[in-house]
Amino acid sequence: MEQILFRIEQLNSLYETYAFLCRQQKTPKEFKSNESFQFAKENFFVHILSQLYSLFDKSGLDLQKIETKDEYLKEIIKDWEKIKKPITRIRHNLGSHGAKRINGTKNATSAFSELDENGIKIAMELFGKLKKWQLFQISKLNKNR
Repeated sequence: MEQILFRIEQLNSLYETYAFLCRQQKTPKEFKSNESFQFAKENFFVHILSQLYSLFDKSGLDLQKIETKDEYLKEIIKDWEKIKKPITRIRHNLGSHGAKRINGTKNATSAFSELDENGIKIAMELFGKLKKWQLFQISKLNKNR
């Protein structure tokens, strides 16, 4: 459980940094151009989605494997199911692993249109739900110590 909570905190720190970058009105001087800054933000978002995927990765720390009566966690998993397919394509072809060929990259970029605004909204809401669930789990752990 503690490793899952740590991974959620990693996701949260990435998301907070991304939100900070998005609030910047001007391109920071560290970037050579506005285009490179926009690319950095987009790339950062890809890695956030990749981190989100890792919380449901069947070969790793899979929140879906937790046997629970916790309705809030069930709601989180239900939300994940709505966006799982395009995020999986993004993760495997553009995110942490990257595609071997340009067709894989094109496949991942087309997954963004499949994800659409509603899917991105679900993902953003999922970040908040995971943080809330994490805080509840930490408080339970602290009570048991």
